[in-house]
Amino acid sequence: MAFSYKTPGAYIEEIVKLPPSVAQVETAIPIFIGVTQKATEVVAQDLKDVSKKIGSLADYELYYGYPDIVEAKVEINLNVPSNPSLSKDYVKNMYYAIMHYFDNGGGPCYIHSIGTYTDAVDATSYKSAIGKLDLVDEVTIVVLPDIGLLGDVNKIYDVYNIALQKASDLQDKFVVIDVRMEKTGDKFDAPKSKASLRNSISNNTDSIKYGAAYFPDLKTTYSFDFNTAIISMMFSTEIQKIEYEVVINSVKTKVKTYELLNELDYKSVKFLYKLYQAITDLNKIAFSNEASSANAEALTYFIGNKTDGLAAYFNHDPAKLEALRASKNALMAPFLSNIYSLDVDRAQALTVAADAKVNSATTKEEAIAKGIEGATSAVNAASLAIKAAETINDATNKALAETAKGKADTALAEAKVATTKAQAVTASGKALVASTEAEAASVAIKTGNGFGAKKDAFIKLITDEIQSVYTGMSKKPAGGDNTSFTTLQDTFLLKIGFFFNSLFETKLKEAFLTIPVQLPPSPAIAGIYGMVDRTRGVWKAPANVSVNAVVKPVVHLSDLDQEDFNVDAENGKSINCIRAFVGRGNLVWGARTLAGNNNEWRYINVRRFFNMVEESCQNASRQFIFEPNDANTWVRVKGMIDNFLTNLWRDGALQGAKPEHAFYTAVGLNQTMTQDDILNGILIVEVGLAVVRPAEFIILRFSHKLAVS
Repeated sequence: MAFSYKTPGAYIEEIVKLPPSVAQVETAIPIFIGVTQKATEVVAQDLKDVSKKIGSLADYELYYGYPDIVEAKVEINLNVPSNPSLSKDYVKNMYYAIMHYFDNGGGPCYIHSIGTYTDAVDATSYKSAIGKLDLVDEVTIVVLPDIGLLGDVNKIYDVYNIALQKASDLQDKFVVIDVRMEKTGDKFDAPKSKASLRNSISNNTDSIKYGAAYFPDLKTTYSFDFNTAIISMMFSTEIQKIEYEVVINSVKTKVKTYELLNELDYKSVKFLYKLYQAITDLNKIAFSNEASSANAEALTYFIGNKTDGLAAYFNHDPAKLEALRASKNALMAPFLSNIYSLDVDRAQALTVAADAKVNSATTKEEAIAKGIEGATSAVNAASLAIKAAETINDATNKALAETAKGKADTALAEAKVATTKAQAVTASGKALVASTEAEAASVAIKTGNGFGAKKDAFIKLITDEIQSVYTGMSKKPAGGDNTSFTTLQDTFLLKIGFFFNSLFETKLKEAFLTIPVQLPPSPAIAGIYGMVDRTRGVWKAPANVSVNAVVKPVVHLSDLDQEDFNVDAENGKSINCIRAFVGRGNLVWGARTLAGNNNEWRYINVRRFFNMVEESCQNASRQFIFEPNDANTWVRVKGMIDNFLTNLWRDGALQGAKPEHAFYTAVGLNQTMTQDDILNGILIVEVGLAVVRPAEFIILRFSHKLAVS
């Protein structure tokens, strides 16, 4: 260290003896590019076309939402659910792809949303996202799980070619490619799928060594979301024979419900019926003339609970739900007032009945007892009328009810001290007058409380939504008439009640949940890369590894089938297969890059290991920029890289009994550089690695040995 000592004193100089170190970069940080339900962190869509790092499925749900709605057909059978199927291919599968990634050992990853499920995206959208990969240096793996939504095979592989070229330019990323599943008729065609990829993927060996292809798609253990699915209902022959008897406008009618429900959307019909059930329950329980103030608290809760329960069936429309809740709140006071008034009517009726029995009594004891009973009912009638008035703040009629209450109290007091029938008759008459006045106040209260209009307004919001849901149905029931709620009720809603019940829904759900979510292999493969890197190292081939959450590959391949996938004699575009083995499960059965005929870059682990070493050494070497280009610097650089590679050799990443057998590092004048290089400020370090390669073909040779004794 050059230092000018001018002041007397003791000085300390620290001498650097150890070379700087190389920090190993991450090897398995994928980026998933595709469409999501939303892309929001703070304000709506602020994550669109931006790469965001997440660490779990919960993070994904927070920022990017949930699965796209699936469309399916389900045939219902009396005994066994049968023939469920998707109405169209499910390709906007980012949510399930992320789930599969984490279930297969994946760690932190990046999401790049190019739009929502309803946005129009095309190949340009994917290419634009790929063009921004240099902005996320940490990313090492590129995955395009929903690229199938482009539809056209040429567009799909064109995007993959752009991704491969970008990985080649950056030299630190690896592209996992899903082989497009081609069909002949309605069956997947493996040879056709293989040929499609090989005819479309670039022949540029400098780019295809940065990618690997996998086949086929996988039937996973996941199920689609039943609550959001659009399910077209179908019915087996045995169900089509069933008839139900219903009463419509007092007339008994036999109906075959399946004729009304056939091919209708289950969710829409469910919404219709749940809304209709709510109206039926409200009219039958809360708004019935049998409602009593004794159950006021329970009935109030019932109305509130029913209202809250309708949220899902209003399709979570905030404006409509707010209107419904506001209508319910406006209804509650008149509703309570009304049931108090209903109790006034009952108490008045008891007073009238008791008065008649007082007058017809044959003994004074009977007359006195009935007089007390009638007067007590009159007191109750007046008290209830007061509550009915108080509930709606009706001061005028409250005063009338209080006057009636005073008269009823007097009548009751007289009835209790009566000693003759005549006295009991007089007290009963006064009680009858008081209860009549209480009832008159109650009638006035009912007239002014607006209960009928507010109840009708509340119910109308529900019936309007029923008609709105019906109008929005893509297919309508035969004979359905939506002219008014009443006509819709008579022509459809009343006819499906016996059929559209919990047992029916259970059978439909059981059938629907047997439809597996089919995913491309790339998300699981990315997760497996991460798991193998953590547990074994990036130098271990990510093959002969189980794929989690998979029932089976959609195409079964034999050893003979795989031959042409694994080795492409013409162009070397190897395709790695995922296969099902008896007793061993579903395994990744291949570890080749698309440069399958390239001895240097044939294997995935070799390419990815070099990516890691190259980027790690590149990052560490930046500290030497503008250092003197002399032997001191060369020694430090060489020592730094040697130490790094020695540790990797000890971990088993490099072949050789000694470090010098596993790698070499050269730097210096007349070794890696000329005098002209030095004059031009160029420092060249040459590194050679003997990377371990997978034992792809294990050959056991057996022969007969002749007996020697």
